[in-house]
Amino acid sequence: MTGKKVTSIRFERFIFKLPLLVGVIGFIKLEFLGILVYIDEHFCEEQLMFYIFFAFFFSFMLCASENVEVIEGITHGETLHVLCIDDSTVILKMTRRIVETYNAQNLYAQIELTTRSHGDNLNPGELATQHMVWCDIQMSPYLRGDVVLANLKIQHPDFEHPPFIAVTGEKEFHDSDEELSQHARDCHFIAGRDKIKTPDDIRVVLGVYYSWLEKQKE
Repeated sequence: MTGKKVTSIRFERFIFKLPLLVGVIGFIKLEFLGILVYIDEHFCEEQLMFYIFFAFFFSFMLCASENVEVIEGITHGETLHVLCIDDSTVILKMTRRIVETYNAQNLYAQIELTTRSHGDNLNPGELATQHMVWCDIQMSPYLRGDVVLANLKIQHPDFEHPPFIAVTGEKEFHDSDEELSQHARDCHFIAGRDKIKTPDDIRVVLGVYYSWLEKQKE
């Protein structure tokens, strides 16, 4: 896999089981050690209820996070603006649903997705607020994605456009597990891959993006 390492930490869904287990084990140990008598003499009922509630709340917060991900280079609470260009309305709708799922799972960066059905007449004004662009290649009868990017560079040579990632079925643009696609880079994309089908695909794309971002700082 190319790009920054993405780590997923998954917790079992035992939100209600863990506090109960802790309570049972704790009660047995307390009774066994004879500390119940001590507690009864030194703590009032309100204090005991407070400590029980605190233990339950802490266990709940620990277990409620089902999918915690860490992406190197990411800023907590960051919103990434992404433009997705594809001539297929089905693909655009599917991508939006996957982004919504990703956002619901993610505790760090959120993605704000903008969609476009083609790249014709794409101008700097539309790209100025975007962090990256996911661009299809074959968009007949519209301009191909690689032509859109080439035209942007020719027509606006002084504009520093956001990085383009080829998201296409054309395999010559796809990165391998070991290296980025040379063809994609020759066409000025920072990387290339197949269509986004799962939230994990988004994590891979973000890994590539942050890897590219890190290189720009060198």
